[in-house]
Amino acid sequence: MILDCTLRDGGYYNKWDFDRDLVNAYLKAMSDSNVDYVELGFRTPLKYNKYLGPYAYTSDEYISTLDLPDNLMYAVMVNASDFFQSEEIKKDIDRIFSKKEKSKVSLVRVAVNSKEALNKKITILLNCLKEKGYKVALNFMQVSSVSEEYLGEIIQNVPNEYVDVIYFADSFGDMTQSKVYRVAEIIGNYWYGSIGIHAHNNKGNALSNTLTAAATTNVTWLDSTVLGMGRGAGNAPTEILLLERHKEELVNWNSESMFYLVYKYLQPLHKKYGWGHSFLFHYAAEFSIHPSYIQDLTADESYTSHEIYSALTYLTENESQKYNSDLLLSVNNQTKSDVGYGYWDPTELWKGRDVLIIGSGPSLAKYAKDIEFYIRKKTQ
Repeated sequence: MILDCTLRDGGYYNKWDFDRDLVNAYLKAMSDSNVDYVELGFRTPLKYNKYLGPYAYTSDEYISTLDLPDNLMYAVMVNASDFFQSEEIKKDIDRIFSKKEKSKVSLVRVAVNSKEALNKKITILLNCLKEKGYKVALNFMQVSSVSEEYLGEIIQNVPNEYVDVIYFADSFGDMTQSKVYRVAEIIGNYWYGSIGIHAHNNKGNALSNTLTAAATTNVTWLDSTVLGMGRGAGNAPTEILLLERHKEELVNWNSESMFYLVYKYLQPLHKKYGWGHSFLFHYAAEFSIHPSYIQDLTADESYTSHEIYSALTYLTENESQKYNSDLLLSVNNQTKSDVGYGYWDPTELWKGRDVLIIGSGPSLAKYAKDIEFYIRKKTQ
């Protein structure tokens, strides 16, 4: 099975706001290439106080507006942590998932890290999804950071009756081929169902690790994204994975529509966002720094090389395996103080007042009239 998750993992760069023409070209390319599953995006019970595009939620209502090819199967992903905050998991699931027969989605992937894997609520979540008729995959993140003994314990405690596929994700992109082989072997010792791999490209090994996993007898589900678009350094590139599998006569694909998708739509996005293997992502892999920190640091052109180095040092010395915006704020304060910046506290100046903060950038000119209208309305 090849599962392409471009719209879900790639959304970390464009806030899950993909152009409809791109999505149509993407679905055609996936259909023509005989990809098995397309993961359309995330689904969450949470409401965010910032703008995120439709593929951050991927509701059935929105999916029904898409022209979905019949020869593809469709998936969405949920983060287990989004549900662990609730005492009413079943109500949360009922609110965002219909019965399988009323949905175009057939597979739900549940992402969970090693610390959450033994939480009793995971069984409740998996059971609720299974009762609605979905195929369920359990995706273990950051698998390279746990011991073999603990990994074995996790797999032994998987509620088999509610899970169809177990995935291991190389979240930090630091796994070697031998590590991939060993993890697949350990999972296979305790799990007799399907196994999948989700590889990240921090060290440039996403494709080779995916092909290594595919060469084992255990791993039959392979994740990829077009041009490797994904969080941090990205993933194994779908077009190259298909090319390699086609060469081995394992898949039959139409390369023309894939070429069109890559060069018409994905290359411009890559030029804009610049994901892929780099020194900073490689460094993050070595020290188990969550890739979103690197993504944020490199996206902000105001950082000097010294400030980036100071930030990396700070992250290395603190718990940074899980992304935390508060820690990133601490990083910003620390790096600015390291290079001699002062600290300004506007608490008293702004106390009891409404404050509108406007950042510079191209969007300021684009929305100038709207901002002026908002200011006039608020000051009347």
